[in-house]
Amino acid sequence: MNYENFLFSQLFIKHIESNKTKYQELEYDLIYPIILEHLDLFLKSKHNVSTKGLYDCVTSYLAEEIKPMGGSLADDEKEKQKKADANCLFDVEQRLEDGEIEINGKVLGAEEVREYMYKNAFEIIKIGREGYNPFDIIGIIEGLGIDTNKVC
Repeated sequence: MNYENFLFSQLFIKHIESNKTKYQELEYDLIYPIILEHLDLFLKSKHNVSTKGLYDCVTSYLAEEIKPMGGSLADDEKEKQKKADANCLFDVEQRLEDGEIEINGKVLGAEEVREYMYKNAFEIIKIGREGYNPFDIIGIIEGLGIDTNKVC
């Protein structure tokens, strides 16, 4: 994790804990994909400029984009999707940690699992949204195809 990602995640957590946002009551496990999504949005936003310091850029983004509570049905659907994404990430990570899934014939250690999850989080979510199980998700990412005999 680089400094920019670390600072963004820390300021994001501080912002949602200090303000009444829709993310305030979520468990940390469920916030991870939301932070990744907002980090990507921040990096592409008008707030990410070189004329201000990173801290000011991030706090400006958070103040404008992570508003106080008040939602709609569309927001509820987005929340359900984010929870499903978080569950997918958790399932894949758990299977890797338990050694149920090997990468290139190797069971990954804890640090390798974290690195793999960080590197592939967006791809895991994308493939998971298509309905694939953790075994198939890893197979697709690694270019091995899918094994429909595996069961979650």
